[in-house]
Amino acid sequence: MRKARSGGEITVGVIGGSITQGSLASSPQNSYAYRFYQWWTAAFPDAKVNFVNAGIGATTSYLGVHRVDKDLLSKKPDVVVVEFSVNDSDTPFFKHTYEDMLMKILSSDNNPAVILLFMTMETGVSAQPSHLHVGFWYDLPRISYREMILKEIKKGTFTWKDISPDDIHPNDKGHAIVGEILWGYLN
Repeated sequence: MRKARSGGEITVGVIGGSITQGSLASSPQNSYAYRFYQWWTAAFPDAKVNFVNAGIGATTSYLGVHRVDKDLLSKKPDVVVVEFSVNDSDTPFFKHTYEDMLMKILSSDNNPAVILLFMTMETGVSAQPSHLHVGFWYDLPRISYREMILKEIKKGTFTWKDISPDDIHPNDKGHAIVGEILWGYLN
């Protein structure tokens, strides 16, 4: 943020699966990833803000650890959102591959800030529990769409069908909610 505030050039990046890629948003500009990028451009109009979306559908953190260098770190991001919570299972294997990927990001030369994002399936299934342990260990910011959305559905604020046409991927409204949560954190 200091770099952007001074009018410098920064790169914001995201890595994850199809949700991060923007699947089922009506356009790439309606995805949570792009909304994350928009916060930076709105908050720091004098900065040159580059954007990297390294979301690829049907990928887990196991595949992410193998592609993070080429797809994301080669672009030298200053801040990264990591989201693999619906593609990973809540198992020790994925806890380790998730941690390995985070270690690659955290130890990269440009030392980017990292924000963890936890999504959910309609049933509440998510790797959030094991991913949270990794986030706690490294003291990384942890944003849970899962907790917020399931609580609001239980309260009757809206239904799952209002935010997703299937059991996983947010529609424009769901992506906007993720974007609002990220904007709230960044503000």
